[in-house]
Amino acid sequence: PTQTPTAAPSNSAAPLDPNDSVADAGSQSATHGWLWAALIVLVAVLVLLIPALVRSAQRSMRLRKLGRGSPLVETGWRELLQTATDLRVVVSVTATPRDAARTLAASARLGDDDLSVLHDLLSRVEREVFSKRMPARAGAELVSQVRRLLRQLRGAAGWQIRGAACVAPRSIWQRLTGVSRDD
Repeated sequence: PTQTPTAAPSNSAAPLDPNDSVADAGSQSATHGWLWAALIVLVAVLVLLIPALVRSAQRSMRLRKLGRGSPLVETGWRELLQTATDLRVVVSVTATPRDAARTLAASARLGDDDLSVLHDLLSRVEREVFSKRMPARAGAELVSQVRRLLRQLRGAAGWQIRGAACVAPRSIWQRLTGVSRDD
């Protein structure tokens, strides 16, 4: 009988040496893959939050300026209109302050006290816009009134609209794309 040659035992069945650099390379690449994926997700989240951060900074700056006595039209009233836009309340760019106030009152479903606050702000806005004399400024009181109306506007919107207004504020996108509120 002829002997059939048999294959020599191979090292492939041998247990892996923990000090073996080939074994380490595989686990390191898996770790690096997860780190890269996490980094990409983090960057994506940060990019998505940029409009919300810009909008928050605008709001803070406007209310701070209003508290220091800057004109209501340029600060608090603009913030009310921009927040309304973010919350999908359509206020025409050609609307008078009185028309805008009517739209805000209807969309926010304001009670009597809040309507009184809105009418006070409206009369101040109209005096600033149409009067030759600038009205006296009352910073802290105006900030409080504007914040109260902002809460009412947000409260009247559903949670989905509030979430969309926070993450993707329409007023920011409209400014970037050049699309007006009426489009």
